Amino acid sequence: MSFSKSALIAAGLTVAVATGAYAQGSTLGAGPESSEVNLFDRTGFYTDSTGKVMILGSKTKKVNAKGHALIMKHGKKLPPHTMIYRVGNDVYMLEGKALEADTKQTLTDHARGWIDSN
Repeated sequence: MSFSKSALIAAGLTVAVATGAYAQGSTLGAGPESSEVNLFDRTGFYTDSTGKVMILGSKTKKVNAKGHALIMKHGKKLPPHTMIYRVGNDVYMLEGKALEADTKQTLTDHARGWIDSN
């Protein structure tokens, strides 16, 4: 997969997470260790050059037909068990199928043990 497609996918996931947190009025990383978020239809998010997450659209303001067509042309559907992860100004995408092939466990199974309990 090309870097630009990976970046678009990572941005898409970041939007999904950020939009859900925004809709709930919270900051990512401020809530429970793992929680479900709601990405509204025809909304998204992307990262700028500093890694800042920018939200595109809202529950009532959707991406227009031109933007939607461009995203559908160049975007890639994310497979189940895919993670978007930020470290500093860099955003990473982890596809769970790599873990499954290596460890025979899903990303969801692994992620449950990735939070320190202090």
